[in-house]
Amino acid sequence: ISPERKLEALDKVFQGRISGTVRAFLQIMLKRRREAHLPAILAVFRQTADEARKVVEAEVRSAVPVDGRQLEDLAGRFSRALGMTVRLKQVIDPDLLGGVVVKLGDRLYDGSVRSRLVRLKSRLLGAELSQEGVDR
Repeated sequence: ISPERKLEALDKVFQGRISGTVRAFLQIMLKRRREAHLPAILAVFRQTADEARKVVEAEVRSAVPVDGRQLEDLAGRFSRALGMTVRLKQVIDPDLLGGVVVKLGDRLYDGSVRSRLVRLKSRLLGAELSQEGVDR
């Protein structure tokens, strides 16, 4: 499709809905056949805008869908703890036994059943070892 036809379609679709600056930017991208780069540009723009507004995105993994109220509660808790607005993206992971795992940037908050069982096992083994030392 020629750039001219794309520009016509752009005007028809977005007429009166985007600013002149955005329209001019899109025109340049289309004329120079750079529209394939628009998704990456949009991603960087969203990231920059979120940083300016103190919004961070977190991924919530769970074995089953988490209902809206629970997601709002979870987002609220993280928002209060971080002093930022937390936007949650839900991912279903059937490999989880239960609970949730939240990935926020480079941090991982593991509230899964598997990790709880591992911690319980560790505590029980630690208690067992300390009991052995007392009995001797």
